[in-house]
Parts: sequence; C-alpha cells; structure tokens
Amino acid sequence: MASQGESFGQLDVDLQIGRRQFIPHEPIPLSIQLTNRAGRELLLHGDSRKSWLNVVISDQRGNPVAPYKPMAFQAAKVPVGRAVAKQIDLNSLFPLHSFGKYTVYTVVTLPTGEAFQSPRKTFDITRGRTVYEQRVGLGGKARDYRLISFAPGRTSYLYFQAELVDERRVVLTYPIGELLQNKAPEATVDRAGKLNVLYLGAPDRYVHVLIDSTGKVVKRTIYKRGPSGDPRLTAFANGEVKVAGGMVFDPEAQKARKAKIRKISERPSLLFD
Repeated sequence: MASQGESFGQLDVDLQIGRRQFIPHEPIPLSIQLTNRAGRELLLHGDSRKSWLNVVISDQRGNPVAPYKPMAFQAAKVPVGRAVAKQIDLNSLFPLHSFGKYTVYTVVTLPTGEAFQSPRKTFDITRGRTVYEQRVGLGGKARDYRLISFAPGRTSYLYFQAELVDERRVVLTYPIGELLQNKAPEATVDRAGKLNVLYLGAPDRYVHVLIDSTGKVVKRTIYKRGPSGDPRLTAFANGEVKVAGGMVFDPEAQKARKAKIRKISERPSLLFD
C-alpha cells in the first residue's frame, strides 16, 4: 500500500472535513479528493466482495468503529491529470454517537490491486446544550423535539433534533442557523404539530422558523424590533401560534431601497447658465 503522501505516479488521496467538532447524530461531511497521476484515465470500481473505497474510523482508544454495513460505492472515473472529489456523510455510514475523539482515513484500491491510503484526519463528537424539549404525538407515534445550542468555534448555532421515542432512534439533527446567546430561543408546537422557533440571529434581527411534522423547515421569516418591543411567540387557545411585537424584515426590499437612494445621489447636478 502506498503510504500517506506517496502516489508512486498513480493516485493521490486526500481528505477534508469542514470542521473539527460535531454533536451526536448530525451529518459529518467528508470530502475525498482523488488526483490522477497515472498518465491514463483511471476507472475505480469494486466487486461483490470488496469496495474500491474503504473508510476506516477508530475511536480515541484506537478501537475500530464498525460500519453499519459493508461499504459499496458506485464506480468513479478520474481523468488524466485531473482531480475529482467525492462527498460522503460519515454519520450515515458509522454509529458515531459516543462522545470523544475519532480518527478517519480512506484506502482506495485500483483494479490492479494497488492500494493508496489518505492522510489521517481527526474530529470530535462533543456535547451541545439542550435549550428546549417537547414530546409530540403524531400519527400514533411519539416524537421528542429538541433545540440544541452548539458552538463548534467562535460562532454558536441552533440545532433541531427529532427522536422516535418508541424506537429510541434519532432521525434528524441539523443546524437551523446562527444563534446569539444573549437571549434564549422561544419554541412551541402549534395545533398542526408544527414546531415554531423564534431566536436571535443577529443583534437586531430575530428569525422565526416553522418546522413541519417531517422535520423539514417550511418557512423562515426575519423580524426586527417593533413599536411594542421585541418579537415573541404567542400561543392562542385554539392552538394557533403567531409572532407578536415585531415587524417583518425583508432584506431584499431593504437592498432595493438602498439602491434607489444610491441612484438618486449619483444623478448629476443641474447646471445653470
């Protein structure tokens, strides 16, 4: 096997991970870059016994993490002297639910049997802070909705998570948007089973997100402070939920107004004899 950083005139394999820290169950995107230095087109393919691409993960103790099932990837062509990238989600391939540091590398095997290993990359599965949790009954099945605050770097994000209670299985975890921590998010479920979330996304901007029963964001509206104060969620006796106390903010309309003002200011001055 070619060692890390060695291609022997055939293939370079490199990895990129968007960031170093993730919370359990969220997608972990891994980009695998393949550079062809063989002087001919490379067709990468496996068979029923072995995949041409193998992803290897170990935990912080060095123990291998077994994938959910044997790996099988579609064949790929790498043109002469070109680089191609393949994107995969590690969380869909491996049970990466325990906290700790993990190491990942890949091995690409050519049809000739030659194998090339990528450099190793590390990432951490760490804990977020649950700021909201509500159990909802939908279609005879109970689900737990959660909002999780997580800061993988200098920026904090608000995550949505859904878990099937009976199966004890988390089915969705994804970031809703950037979150300012100086005000706690608000959330409530309306009569249709939709989760209403209101959070501070910028110093003077609130974001209202509506998430349907499938866990999909179906509406996103930006608000700013109104004459009666900051925006807030208001639940009515009939189960309806609305945003009160703020004004809808339209970024595109604001851009149009600024552009109009700029055009007026750029008009030439009137000339008088």
